[in-house]
Amino acid sequence: MEKSGHAPAPVPISADEAAFHVPPPSAVVTGANRWLADHPELSVWKCECVQTPLSTARDGSLYYDLNSMVRHDSTYGYSVYLKGLRMWLTTAQPGSTPQQLGLRTAVPEVKTIELPNRYRKGRIIEMKCRRRILTIGTDMVKAFDQFKLDLDPDAACWDEDKDRYSRVTQVLRIFYLQGPPGNEEIAMGQWVTQQKGSRIVNIQQFDAIVEKTFDNELKVETDSTDDAVWAFKDRRLAKTLRVFQVTSGGQAVAQQPNHINSRLFLPARMGPKVFESMTQTMDRVDFWLRVTGANVYNVETVKLLLHETQPAGADVAASEYRIQKMTGKYWLTAIRVYIAGPYNEPDPSQLPPVPLYKSGSGSCTIV
Repeated sequence: MEKSGHAPAPVPISADEAAFHVPPPSAVVTGANRWLADHPELSVWKCECVQTPLSTARDGSLYYDLNSMVRHDSTYGYSVYLKGLRMWLTTAQPGSTPQQLGLRTAVPEVKTIELPNRYRKGRIIEMKCRRRILTIGTDMVKAFDQFKLDLDPDAACWDEDKDRYSRVTQVLRIFYLQGPPGNEEIAMGQWVTQQKGSRIVNIQQFDAIVEKTFDNELKVETDSTDDAVWAFKDRRLAKTLRVFQVTSGGQAVAQQPNHINSRLFLPARMGPKVFESMTQTMDRVDFWLRVTGANVYNVETVKLLLHETQPAGADVAASEYRIQKMTGKYWLTAIRVYIAGPYNEPDPSQLPPVPLYKSGSGSCTIV
């Protein structure tokens, strides 16, 4: 597996200039296709949407940092976010034509309900795509600002007022390769070993809402596409996995593995709220893969709630977490690699040394 594509460092601009430099929805994919045309030696293995907050420098210019593995979400105030495309790359076959990507977005149907405090739900119907599907995944977008409809599923830039009540919804992103029709249908499956005659195109962590029913029982809302976000409301979420599949379209499908493992790679912790960069973490992932020879099946970027009391910075074993009201939070970015079949964890001596953790009074090494 190769590293994910890294964009060049952004040029700082003022807030006024930024208002006139927001790219249209198609610009992200167009930029990716230009990059792919210039790098025919690489092919896209998977795509995923990533978002990053805009920050203000001392001179008033705006900037973003795609290499940082720590992100802060304030409790209140005004925030602006950008959405981009992360491509996971592999070596292309010699003499192959450079790939060109396409994107379709499916928005859940809106259902009118009488009670205003119940969630708006939607169902994404199976659809046909006329090209070979590369990746399918869900993506969260802002739907309502207070009670004003503000849904733009293809927006590359949006703002949020954390003091106000808002709602977010899930959309389905379908990335495909331009070319001859594939005549494939997509659906969401449950178990990899049960998907006979289908091709698995993505395994994605999804954090579902946990709520109490009228009978005071806990329910994980895995089928809900809607969520309420408010600084004055606690939220409880459970980590789940979604398996996306496509039918063969009359073509032969490689046999699915009988067993899938996963390995979570956290950035090395170097101090309080200080972690190594995405580039450094990916270097360690690549080294680990070369040592183990593991057969990579899927890969994704995940976010974990930062806990300073945890040695690694996050509670990786927890199946759920809470977001407390009226409290700022930090998110830690990690890389999860799904592996086909078993693998043996190498001895730490075979891997690069972990950076030192530097505290105020001394330093220690966290393994």
